Amino acid sequence: MNMDKRFCAKFKNGLILYRAMLQPSKEMRSQKGKMGPPMNRSQTRTTIRDFGPLGVPAFLGMWNWEFGALFQRNILNHNTRRARWCPIVVPTLDMKIRAFLTGVMIVLSPLALLAATASTNSAATPSLEAIRKKYDLPALALIVVKDGTICERDAVGVRKLGDPTPVTTNDVFHIGSCTKSMTATLAAILIEQGKLRWNTTIAEVFPELKGKMDKQYENVTVEQLLEHIGGVPGEPPTLAWLQAWAEKGTSTEQRREFIEAVLSKPPAAAPGTKMIYSNQGYAIVGAMLEKITGRDYESLITEKLFKPLHMDTAGFGFPGTAGKIDQPWGHVERLWKTIPVQEDNPPAVSPAGRVHCSLDDLAKFAMFHLQPGTNGLLKAETVTRLHTPPKGVKIETPADNYACGWVVLRRPWSGGTTLWHNGSNTMWYIVMWLAPKKNFAVIAATNKAGTQAESACDDAATAMIFKWLPN
Repeated sequence: MNMDKRFCAKFKNGLILYRAMLQPSKEMRSQKGKMGPPMNRSQTRTTIRDFGPLGVPAFLGMWNWEFGALFQRNILNHNTRRARWCPIVVPTLDMKIRAFLTGVMIVLSPLALLAATASTNSAATPSLEAIRKKYDLPALALIVVKDGTICERDAVGVRKLGDPTPVTTNDVFHIGSCTKSMTATLAAILIEQGKLRWNTTIAEVFPELKGKMDKQYENVTVEQLLEHIGGVPGEPPTLAWLQAWAEKGTSTEQRREFIEAVLSKPPAAAPGTKMIYSNQGYAIVGAMLEKITGRDYESLITEKLFKPLHMDTAGFGFPGTAGKIDQPWGHVERLWKTIPVQEDNPPAVSPAGRVHCSLDDLAKFAMFHLQPGTNGLLKAETVTRLHTPPKGVKIETPADNYACGWVVLRRPWSGGTTLWHNGSNTMWYIVMWLAPKKNFAVIAATNKAGTQAESACDDAATAMIFKWLPN
């Protein structure tokens, strides 16, 4: 949910707060082709010639320690298209000298290579506090699940920049678009209960909108919306987004007004042909669920999903009490300064990204998806369907391989299929990695957004993968 355009003005407490005209719920956009840490810092390929008179020993040394660092950076995402298993930096004089000495050691003694490898392995598991300090974040937290139990949890830093109150492992974090897999799970629960079908269309649920919505949307199904192939645009109509920020009426009324405005415009692509990451699509699903149940989305998902999984801290909007430091605050960069804030997206897009919860509770949800059919909420085959991307859709980037609330990847460390998603409302950031075949998940979160936050969470996840999945 990262954005480049932030020109929408919203009046709040007598001040103009600049927010996202094009919706601050787009972290997937910034992640296209980048599932995990960046593959390379430049497009430059290092060669022996770059080391001049230091020659072959220096190049060998460069290979030794640069390959180790590269492997550590890229363990999460070596499948991406730009992957290059070779040194990829332009060596400075200092680097050349260090590489030369390392290369001489390699040439003279195989033991040097073993020592260097051991050094690389130890560097792969830095402390969470070291990662937080490296990326200058207010707080950083993680949790690891293996074989149905929480095997590690940690939280470092402060709840609010400028206040000494420390963050704790029980604190609540905003999870942004990781909400989407929860909305998809809720839809699947209602499908098993016979209140909905995978192929239920928008027109079936909202017959009164025929003639008002663009005709191409009439046959778009729930499943297509959950997979982002319903043609719904990535950006909402500007007027609809401004109206959403006005927050007039109940959350159900706000959503209904919002989706009517979205559906009145032509789709961004022919439904079923292209993956377009869209918060609006999930808002439409939420409105459909409200219509068929007569319940608002927030109370519906609380009853059907949060309570059965004992996710007692789950809620909506920014965590904690307004004006108090009883939970972490989000943080934004404004005029080159980090500012603590308690803000969130409007309720109209709750089904796309407004949930908050503790990492322990989010781990319960992850375990539900790692162990399908074991808790009575959904059949195993239904969970499998939630994890299966549609066929016949053009895949341009790894993020396009999207199932119902999950990006589906393949990683050697996971033993095959890997489920991934991140979330951010531009004030928080979180990332989830699930490896069903290993019965393993790692979640990392911080109360700030941006590239530093993404890199910190990737580093923390990488360290836990090295630690808990060594083979």
